[in-house]
Amino acid sequence: MKQRFYHKTEGQNVVLIAGILALLIGMAALAVDLGVTYAEQRNIVRGTNAASLAGMNRLISGGRDVDVANAIYESLRSNGIPVTPPGEAPQPGDRSFEAIYLGSDGAPIPGACSRVGACGSQRPEGVKYIQISLAGEVETYFARLFGQNELPVSATAYASVGACATGYYPFGVRTTIGGQPMFDEYGFVNYDGFYEDETYAQLRYKRLYLRDGNNPNGGFSLLRWRNTTPAGNAGALAEMLTGDGTYSQGYAEAPWPEIIEGSDGPTRPDSYPFEPNAINAGDWVYGNVFSGNPFNGQVLNQLDTLKRNRTLMTMPMYRFDNGNLTDPAYYIERFGAFLLVNYGVDNDGRVPDGPWMELAYVREGGQCANLVTGAPPTNNFTVSGGVTYIPRYRTYPDLNRPVQFLLILDVSGSMSWTFDGRGVQNGQVVTCTNPTQGCVSIQTAWPNEQERRIYTAKQVLRSFVQQIDQDRQSGLRPYDAVRIVTFSGRLGNYVNETGAVGDNNRALSDLTGVLPAGWTNDRATLEDAITNAGMVDGNQYMTAGATPSAVAFARASQVFATAPERAPNGLKYRRVVIFVTDGVANVLRNGMQNNFGEGCTLGGENVGCQMGEPLPDGSLRPLNAMVAEAQALKEAYINPSDGAVYVVALSPTFETTGLNLVASQPDYVKRADIPAQLQQIFDDIQVTAIQGDCTPSQGEERDSMDPTEVPTDLRPELTDRIVGKVTLTDANNNTREAWITADPITRKLSYALTNVPPGQYTLRAWLGYRAPQDNIPRDKYELIVRGPSTSTEIPVTVSAGRSLGGVIGVPLKLDLNDNVCPTQP
Repeated sequence: MKQRFYHKTEGQNVVLIAGILALLIGMAALAVDLGVTYAEQRNIVRGTNAASLAGMNRLISGGRDVDVANAIYESLRSNGIPVTPPGEAPQPGDRSFEAIYLGSDGAPIPGACSRVGACGSQRPEGVKYIQISLAGEVETYFARLFGQNELPVSATAYASVGACATGYYPFGVRTTIGGQPMFDEYGFVNYDGFYEDETYAQLRYKRLYLRDGNNPNGGFSLLRWRNTTPAGNAGALAEMLTGDGTYSQGYAEAPWPEIIEGSDGPTRPDSYPFEPNAINAGDWVYGNVFSGNPFNGQVLNQLDTLKRNRTLMTMPMYRFDNGNLTDPAYYIERFGAFLLVNYGVDNDGRVPDGPWMELAYVREGGQCANLVTGAPPTNNFTVSGGVTYIPRYRTYPDLNRPVQFLLILDVSGSMSWTFDGRGVQNGQVVTCTNPTQGCVSIQTAWPNEQERRIYTAKQVLRSFVQQIDQDRQSGLRPYDAVRIVTFSGRLGNYVNETGAVGDNNRALSDLTGVLPAGWTNDRATLEDAITNAGMVDGNQYMTAGATPSAVAFARASQVFATAPERAPNGLKYRRVVIFVTDGVANVLRNGMQNNFGEGCTLGGENVGCQMGEPLPDGSLRPLNAMVAEAQALKEAYINPSDGAVYVVALSPTFETTGLNLVASQPDYVKRADIPAQLQQIFDDIQVTAIQGDCTPSQGEERDSMDPTEVPTDLRPELTDRIVGKVTLTDANNNTREAWITADPITRKLSYALTNVPPGQYTLRAWLGYRAPQDNIPRDKYELIVRGPSTSTEIPVTVSAGRSLGGVIGVPLKLDLNDNVCPTQP
């Protein structure tokens, strides 16, 4: 048997061990470098996510582009990520990052503002996502031995804007009270003070009282997120105020009501609710009515927590309710984010009383920033653009021109009746407008002077001359002047072919009067003239006689024939007649009362007797004569002075046939059916007469709109932010709509229709605007201007070839499709 002998060489194990140690050290070094890199990668991911949320939150809260850029930068730095400050040169070790605004289609928003920080003080529009991409390298320690000096790190994060899932609280804040807006772009309009802390500066706050049956003008209401929540239960209300609120535990829209309080409420859409079981603007939400004070111990504790924690509370804001006091529902117009500054209950017996909250308005509410995995690509497009418009308004170039007011006042017997035609005969109340009653002037006068037509008319005339006097004393209108023509009575009766001969001149002198002796604007003189006008037996509120309207207009021509044509300042007078009457003209121009014709013996108020073919002697019937004399007056004196004739018909008890031919235009015939209407009629006439002829005017093309210029009283959907609408209709008559909105900072107007499939469309639009020059709301800015032509609709092609980054740009220039001045026939 052979024996094998192995010779042992010294140092062999040392070499092996050295190799193994080198391998282990390399692996340890690599593990250290990879660990450092992994930790930095996690930090970058975490920081990028936080920065995207910070940027989106700043944008949602009304921030400008520069504010968003700074919010992203500060967030990254606070998370230990060294990045270059906006506008500065990169430093060694800084991470490079890029932030981009993306639209709902996942593509960068159109224009120069797609990159965060590129637009400074502007506010980017159409942003659905903010994408942040960050990259850098981590220096290695041991891996350098293997030639690897650095390892890469990077992250991309997306934050989207969407509905908040929490943070809703059951208080509905009113957007208008008594027709007046509660909010403008900065918060409360009539605020009580400012709230400030280390986070917020100069937030407007206001004390709002609970709206209930005792306080219908309260500024907030209590809500419930679903009908199964018990109403009037303080414990349930306190629970809804805990933490982030209980909205996330379940929500159900209130049904669309059959009756909406107010005539201008929202129109029921074809599909309601829009998004079931998710709160949205356009929802109806349940109210929460308490029989007593809802702010008890439990509720007060929760309010105190919300105040102490400075919780940002999202609250629905409403304008309309269903009109049901016991089971109310409220129409959500939009959302607001508020801070609770203070709260309490007033019980001092002075209005208002009850629970109150002092709320500070922070920003629009209901929108939150959310992390998403990415902006989803789509084959659809966004149709969007800026909106401009041409302001239209009316002006009055002759506003400073002096006016001669001639008041033609009916002082016939019927002016002593009530507005509804009642008088007293033989101690009995009778309807004197019924000719069979045979009411005779003074004998049938209504016993209460203050309820007679003449009383109301004279009170309004006194107010009229008081305004004339005030304008004189203030120096605003020193040369306006007034005179009064009164008319009543008759010279006899015209009853058959032979008739009775009247006298034109005698009719003027006997049936009319002119007060005062000359043109004046002295209040005392004019009030004395009003007192004496038509006075019977020393009683200024007693009248008598028939209605010789034609004679009154002939006397008016006589008065103007001798009136000065120019005021002391050299300007030519505008001549204005206000004809006040309460009955049908029934006296011929020659002063004879017309009772001619079958059935016309008692035909004083019968239009069929007082208008028509001339009488046998060739005389015009009273209504025809009145129109003829009025036409002569207008041609000779009114029209050459750019003046006007207004007619005021007192009471609803007589036919106004022919009065439209007396007035300068049909809408200058005003009718007061009740005494309370007469003052407003005279006020309107006085303003219109002073203004003179309306001249259409226009301003320069504008791309923004102040909140005070939005006519929120004209359409319920208009707010300080929503100023109009754009509608896109496809070949199958399906429509897509988008609001024209004003940026909360710059107030520039724009719209965006998102997720629009390729195809051929028709675009229509309308805009609401209140020009400060005349303060008249108009909502027919619907003409789309394209070069020299205008149309209410334009074709739009949506296709890849027409898009830039998924956006079809369609800027709109809108003009008014209406007359700014009243049209004359």
